[in-house]
Amino acid sequence: MGSFVRISRKRRYLGKIIPFRVFLDNREIAILWNGQQTSHSISPGHHTIYIKDLWGVQSNPVDVELR
Repeated sequence: MGSFVRISRKRRYLGKIIPFRVFLDNREIAILWNGQQTSHSISPGHHTIYIKDLWGVQSNPVDVELR
């Protein structure tokens, strides 16, 4: 059985019209608009999650270990 990861984007006035692209292990898995969330089933193990905006500005990656 796999694990689930849920990623939420808070609703904010600043940047509300800019979508964020969500990446899991260097593969785009979702596009989040203001106030949206997404859930994905992923296999156990080590994974890296990060986001990018329209201009390619990337967040710091977050490493997770799922069992």
